[in-house]
Amino acid sequence: MRGLSQRRLGEAVGLTKKAGSTRISRYEQGGSFATVPTLEALAAALDVPAAALLADTADLAEGILLLGSHADISRLVQALRALAKDDALLDKVLGQSVD
Repeated sequence: MRGLSQRRLGEAVGLTKKAGSTRISRYEQGGSFATVPTLEALAAALDVPAAALLADTADLAEGILLLGSHADISRLVQALRALAKDDALLDKVLGQSVD
């Protein structure tokens, strides 16, 4: 996300050069988990919501980023709620059948 190397990202959150890339790699691979303060620092360094870093899939992360960048979030949430309740409308918007 954002074009930072693991080492530079590690440095941005206060890790040493030596530990930075190793620790970030472990976070990315799921071999280690960041503390809440570290997660917040990573999100700030990447300029993304912390929730995007916790997303299970790339699509979910992208959705979180899109929601976070929308100027009128409450209207967007209302629209998503309406879509979730109306399969025909969701089919029309997505151009496919909802199972």
